[in-house]
Amino acid sequence: MVNRDDDHLVLFWKRDDGVRCVALKHPAARVVAGKRWELRVFAGDRLVKRERFATFRRTMRAAEMWRADFAAGAGKRTSDDGVPESLRLE
Repeated sequence: MVNRDDDHLVLFWKRDDGVRCVALKHPAARVVAGKRWELRVFAGDRLVKRERFATFRRTMRAAEMWRADFAAGAGKRTSDDGVPESLRLE
């Protein structure tokens, strides 16, 4: 875990192509609707998916599900960065 000012960063997984999933634990002052943890997936510097969660356990479960989703999407239509179109942010 890496501390960036008041945020805490956890790397959950990283693929060989550089797509990675990280979680941020926001300080109490930045909590939105009781959800302190934010899970994000990046392809290079581009944010491709994110969601907030109330607990670390729920964040960890979502990271596992997202890992499976991205692995399953590896053979589907993707953009230049290898991220399946169905998993991109709108």
